[in-house]
Amino acid sequence: MLTKEIVSALCSNYGLGTITQIDLARGGIENLNYFIDINNNSTLNSYVLTVIKTPSYSGDSYFEMMELLKQLEVAVPSPLKDLKGNVFNYIDNGEKALVQPRLPGNHISSVEILHIRQLSKSIADLHQLPCQSVKNLPLHPRNLEWALTQSKKLKPHLTRDQKALLHTSLKRVKTLTDTLETANVSKSLIHADLFRDNVLFDNEHISGLLDFHHASIGYCMYDLAVIAIDWCRTKEGGLNSEFLHELLKIYNLKKQITSDELWLFKDFIVFAALNFWLSRLMGQMENRERSKHPDEIKAVLELLI
Repeated sequence: MLTKEIVSALCSNYGLGTITQIDLARGGIENLNYFIDINNNSTLNSYVLTVIKTPSYSGDSYFEMMELLKQLEVAVPSPLKDLKGNVFNYIDNGEKALVQPRLPGNHISSVEILHIRQLSKSIADLHQLPCQSVKNLPLHPRNLEWALTQSKKLKPHLTRDQKALLHTSLKRVKTLTDTLETANVSKSLIHADLFRDNVLFDNEHISGLLDFHHASIGYCMYDLAVIAIDWCRTKEGGLNSEFLHELLKIYNLKKQITSDELWLFKDFIVFAALNFWLSRLMGQMENRERSKHPDEIKAVLELLI
């Protein structure tokens, strides 16, 4: 955690005014976020200071990507430039930090079908943006090779049941990966981490899509699969068929889903669930303070295999 003095010093580079309140945001697995209220000539403005613990997949293209999204009126927080024109500032330990306006709204705790509809529309719009204008956007790195690498690190620490689930899941993803070489499936700019804690709602409308640090070029169905394992999950760990149907129906009204994509959607859900299960297991193994528990994703994966 940063001291008040460090936060104040970082924010002073932007000339935004006088800090009145600093709060560490709850959540935030890979990066640290601080909510900051600043008084500027008797006007109170709210910002988010993000300390980047894990580099963005988009690397140096991150700012250009966020500027494009803002210009195209996507509800995203666009990073501010400081008084010297820098997007990033550096902390003494070498970590990067950036400041963004705090968007209105809140994270939802209980998903209703109207939330699914809103999110499906937003992600369909995102998938049709002209991301080709952003140079050097990478392919989404969490592919089969990534999963195999993480699996090798984790295997000595897994139980027999976990190893069996991992083996079966990897076989399923290998089959999917082979099929994708000839299947009619679309790629675009994907968010790749659209869990509920990365979406803000205000008066039942999406007011913010947050944390584009996983954004990259990837399969559109992967984005929908990530939504499915969090937004469509039941209390028992399964998936709500009504929510899944609505997710695909509304998306298809704005961006047509091919027959191959529809056929492979369940495999994409397995792929997304495996990736996040592995990621959370790695966080648990490395004793990361802010890692999420892997069992909720494991429950989804077990019901899909």
